[in-house]
Formats: sequence, structure tokens, C-alpha cells
Amino acid sequence: MSGARKPLLVPSTAGTRWHLGQPGVRAWGVWAEKNPGQGEDAEPLWEHHTPSWSGIIGVFDGAGGAGSAFADADRSGHRATSAWVASRVAAMATREWFRATVSRPEPTDLAEVERLEEGVGSALRLMRPRERSRLTGRMIRQMPTTMAAVTYRIAGPEVQARALWAGDSRVYALDPRHGMTALTRDHTEEQDALEQLRQDPPMTNMLSASPDLFVESARVSLPQPCLLVCATDGFFGYVDTPHVFELLLLEALECAVDGESFAAELERRVRAYTGDDATLAAVAFGFDTFEAMRTGFAERLRILQKELAPPPRGADVEERRLWQEESWRRYRPVYESRMPQEREETP
Repeated sequence: MSGARKPLLVPSTAGTRWHLGQPGVRAWGVWAEKNPGQGEDAEPLWEHHTPSWSGIIGVFDGAGGAGSAFADADRSGHRATSAWVASRVAAMATREWFRATVSRPEPTDLAEVERLEEGVGSALRLMRPRERSRLTGRMIRQMPTTMAAVTYRIAGPEVQARALWAGDSRVYALDPRHGMTALTRDHTEEQDALEQLRQDPPMTNMLSASPDLFVESARVSLPQPCLLVCATDGFFGYVDTPHVFELLLLEALECAVDGESFAAELERRVRAYTGDDATLAAVAFGFDTFEAMRTGFAERLRILQKELAPPPRGADVEERRLWQEESWRRYRPVYESRMPQEREETP
């Protein structure tokens, strides 16, 4: 960027991917709809407040099963599902919350999260359909969507991060030494990440127009250089084992020559395997150049490819199952090392 820096960096949401940055921080977004124009994931969120060296990234996945009823028509007569509307409304409300709190922070973390819950809940209730849906059931909700966002502040050699989530979209940290670690714990009946790939368990919590809306939060300090990554399950829910998502990111990085081609590689690869809308937002810290980031993760990629190599082609079902379980056993301790403790109950 040339000239005076803008207080807020905000990427354009036109197209299916973006890349934006300035020295010390750069971000990527990928938004791959399964059916163009009908995807229930919102566009990936990123805002960076230059004066305070703080920002937010996030993803929002409208829950199609729970929110399959149609919302009110827009001015053109187009009607989308409540899940489609909910993800976008939640994203906009979260953006407005960040803009408000970055300039007027609350005295405590709890107060800021409650302010987020109030803002998102009010926006979802305002946009709920005027006609009551005829669909009924335990998981049918008005304006349902997941949320996985993370605020950050660059503080010397560290990044102070706060994960904010509801549902089964995720926030991760990725660094050259440890690889990928989960910063959120899914609000689902099954907590084991490998079993989740096999079962696709029901969610126990999500954002909605309900008055008891709940956003969980957790703070962590991360050494630079590192990345923060938010993703919906279209990215991580259609792989063989949990470590393959990290492998996907690092192989795309290895093949890229610059920030734009990295986003293009991520989009190309996820479209090749996912069965759902897939959205990702990522922000990198502590890398002077894109090439420095690519080079910095080269050794981590070699370790994954060597130590967790897939079984040979032609392996039978049992051999693949044993490989899945052994690779997860070896990957799990570090992957879960920053994961918040499981709550006794989730509203």
C-alpha cells in the first residue's frame, strides 16, 4: 500500500477469494459455494485496525437443516433460506461489534462477549421471518448459523488471540514449530475429531434468534511467526483424518508463488474434495514476505509428509482405518494442546 495507511483494512467481498495485507500482517479469504448464489456460508470476515495493530477474522455457516425455512423476500422478490440470511447477518453484526469495541473497549472480556451476544442476537431477531415456519423439531431454530471468529492484537513478539465461537466451525493456530492446533472445541455431541469425520454429529449450540444465544470464548498468546485460521466444516469435514487439513494448507502454500496464488490454490483444492460450502479466513503475522512464510513452513510440511504418510494405493478398508487411527493418535496431542477444556454443559 502506498500513501497514508487507512485506520481499517477491509477486503472486497467480490469474487470467491481475496488476499490483502501490509508489512507485518497479511490475510486471505476463500469462499467456495457448492451451488453459486445459494451457499449458506457468509463471505469470510477480516478487518484490521492499523492504529492498535488489532483485528478480527471469522467465518459463519448457516445451518441448513435447522434453518431450512425461507426468510422474507427482498425488494427484488428473491427469497433465501433463514440459514442463508442468518450467516450474513451474524457476520455483519460481528463486524460492527469489532468496530465498536476496538474504539470503546469494555472493562472485561465477559462484558465484551455479552455485548457481542446482544448485538448478534438483536440483529438475528430483527431479520427473522414474519411468518412462522410450519417445520417443527428439536433442532429447528429461527435464523441459525455457526460462528468461528478470532480477535487478535499484535504485542511485540506475540499475538494475543481471543477465539469466539458457536457451533462446529473452528479456529486454529498454525506455526512452523508446532503445526496446527485447535483453539476451539466444537459444540457437538461427539468431541473426538476423527469420530466427527466418521459421524457428522449433531450440534449442541449455534447462534440463532433465540433469547439464550451463547458465544463461547477463550484467550491464548501465540509466538510469532504464526497464522490464525477460521474455517467452516466444508474445509475440514471432508478429509480422511484431522491432519490432512493442515497438509492441504501447507501443500497449497508450497505450490503458491505469492499471496494471490495461495488463495487460488486453496480454492482449487477444496473444490476438488468438499461436499459442502467451504469458507476460510486466515491472517499471518511475523513474516516479512510471502516467500519467508512459504520457506518457514517447508520443514513442517516435510515432517507431515514423512511421519503421517497415507497407506499405499490399493490399501483395503481395514488398512485405511488402521492408518486413520494411528495417524490421529500421533497427531492428536499437539493438535489439542491449546484446545479449551470441555464445558460441563452448553446452553
